[in-house]
Amino acid sequence: MVTTRTAPPLPVVALVVSATLLGLVITMGELNRLIETAHGLGRTADFSSVLVPTPWHDQRAWLVWSESGYGRAVQWWILAHTMAGLTVAGIVVGALWNLLPVISRPVRRAALTFVAVKVLETLIVGVHALLLGGGSASPVLMGSGELIATAKWLSIVALSTAVVLTPGVVRLTQQWVLRAARALWVQRLSAVLVLLLGGLGLVPARDILDQLPDVQRQWFESWAGLGHASAATIGTIFVAFVLFTHGRFRSELAVQPYSTRASTYRPWLVFPAALLVLAAVVQITLGSDFVEWATVAIVVTVPLVVVALSVAVRRSSPRSVGQKAAVSQRDAYDIWIAGDVLAVALLLIAWLGLIRSLTAPVALLLSGLIPGTGALPFIVGLCIAWALALCTPLICAALIRRAVVTGEPPTGVAVTRLLDPRCHSPAPGWLLAFIVGVPIALLALAALLPLDVPPLLGVIGTTIVTLGSWVLLISFLTVHFQRHAPLPVFTALRLRETPFLTIVVIALVMTAYSTTTSDLHRVSSDAARAVDEPLTLSQLWDQWLETSSDCDRIVPIPDGGTVSVRPMLLVAASGGGIRAAEWSAGVISAFGDHGCGSSAVLLSSGVSGGSVGLALTHTHGGASSDDPLALTSTISRSDALAVALGGLASRDFVAGATGIRVPLIGDNSTWRDRAALMSETWSTQEPALSGTSNTGHVMGPGGALIFNATDARTGCRAVLSQVELPAPNIGGMVRPRAVPQV
Repeated sequence: MVTTRTAPPLPVVALVVSATLLGLVITMGELNRLIETAHGLGRTADFSSVLVPTPWHDQRAWLVWSESGYGRAVQWWILAHTMAGLTVAGIVVGALWNLLPVISRPVRRAALTFVAVKVLETLIVGVHALLLGGGSASPVLMGSGELIATAKWLSIVALSTAVVLTPGVVRLTQQWVLRAARALWVQRLSAVLVLLLGGLGLVPARDILDQLPDVQRQWFESWAGLGHASAATIGTIFVAFVLFTHGRFRSELAVQPYSTRASTYRPWLVFPAALLVLAAVVQITLGSDFVEWATVAIVVTVPLVVVALSVAVRRSSPRSVGQKAAVSQRDAYDIWIAGDVLAVALLLIAWLGLIRSLTAPVALLLSGLIPGTGALPFIVGLCIAWALALCTPLICAALIRRAVVTGEPPTGVAVTRLLDPRCHSPAPGWLLAFIVGVPIALLALAALLPLDVPPLLGVIGTTIVTLGSWVLLISFLTVHFQRHAPLPVFTALRLRETPFLTIVVIALVMTAYSTTTSDLHRVSSDAARAVDEPLTLSQLWDQWLETSSDCDRIVPIPDGGTVSVRPMLLVAASGGGIRAAEWSAGVISAFGDHGCGSSAVLLSSGVSGGSVGLALTHTHGGASSDDPLALTSTISRSDALAVALGGLASRDFVAGATGIRVPLIGDNSTWRDRAALMSETWSTQEPALSGTSNTGHVMGPGGALIFNATDARTGCRAVLSQVELPAPNIGGMVRPRAVPQV
């Protein structure tokens, strides 16, 4: 039994240092992506290529940047990247100096050598960067930079070797890793959420995964984004408090063990009965389109099987319930601290994600490559993000000291005692009602009003609120089972706690793979109306020959004669969210600015966002010569993405996990998944997308349109085309049909 009287403090210094390092690394990554866009000598080069040793070093990268025409901008990006890198090196060496149990002579020499070489590399790179402003590159500096980069990595290897060979380092590292792993396993629900949001918000990615920074940048383009920014901030603080509370509850038994309550069958019997009644009510009131009984049967069966096995085990070998095994004081502290740190880490991820989103726009604005109008909000936003990232651990530590108490166990306020793992206090009824009622209400609003609530909260607000609501519900159930002895079937398996999360995962996997005939994501019948007489390839060819005669050009041939040629373009538009839609629509619109380009394309094939861009060029005829991105200006707002994420986290998840489909308030005629909701949002924003197109007449400079997709119901490939294509002899290929709905 742990008899601790003093609560462990929040590791403020470690959190501030970690936030600083991550912020600098993120800044360097975003600057590197900007540097990589400078095109010269027929190629591009990223800055990391001049910081690696000889086998991978690219000296010609400096020539690429000097010939790109953006030398002055690249110059300042490289200087900023270099100074950030030098700061990171200094922080890492300082951390090693404070963490190592012994600073041996080899470690001291290796560290000083690394710092000296890093400073020298910074000077050489800085001088070379200044030359880029004049459009030149020095061969001497290029060669020197390669030698210094190689020496730097050799010094890193030497420093790493010296650290590993320091007495006690390996053993100490193993202890830290094992302690962290044990603590994070207890706090695994919070850890999974933090890792998920950290991966989405901080890991640099391209195309569709780069939409989150795009959404945050829209906050600073006008005052209208202030509402979405506020919703995201409030939602993040709410979820962080949920994680903090969950961590304290999970630490409770480790810090202050107590006699567990007897196991109970009540939740294992109440849930399936309630689900069956709800499914029956939905079936009677809304019809069979809103209930999938196969999924309902699976979800109901899982808890009933647990109860049946427990009854059988208890009858065969009854066992008494004693105390849960206590853990050491050190492990109890680790679990306690891990819960608090994960809550603070969620806030840091939010601020660091904002740094990632705003670094590139601010760098472009300060370098003068984009107009400076409206630059102040981006600069102020970046400064605020950095300030919050550095101050959040200090603020959280102060709040914990004042509101939760870190000294002796509190004896006063009930909520204060409730959040202290040393005080096993039963939760008051109003708090239980709040914990259960708030997430259910938020999820119900997102599910019943999917076209209204998510656009109001914005993409990040919707994601945070829905995920946080699920975490709060799961946390409540986890703590409930934690405070009761496990059922006999679990004690027979030598489990000390009810594996609630494992049971949930098993049920979800079973519902996901139990049937292949689910129409949860079926294709809308309105969108799949086939055309009786689509264009054939021969008709498309004849039509193209007739309309593209302006493209004929007379070119000489080697024997001295001439020949008439006509270029034909075939366009492939890749996916990548709204960015892909903008690029596809912009490129096709640019074709329309030229007499030949407007008729040179025979057909265009697209997928995902690329298909959306092609559809817009078709409905608008490609007319947008002044601003190629104007075609997507209405649908590029974040409303559709917010609706899709809200539908995924509320409606689709509930339908897939329980078999019960939530109707729309005011329109319960048919089930709508997130794709249907997203399509409806786009149709509202851009009425041209809601109409039908005459496939017998090719419109716009994109030629005949072919949209590629995968049928979620069968897993087969599907092609929606304006032209009748011969079906290839490939397994799983659906014969393409032309459809009027674009």
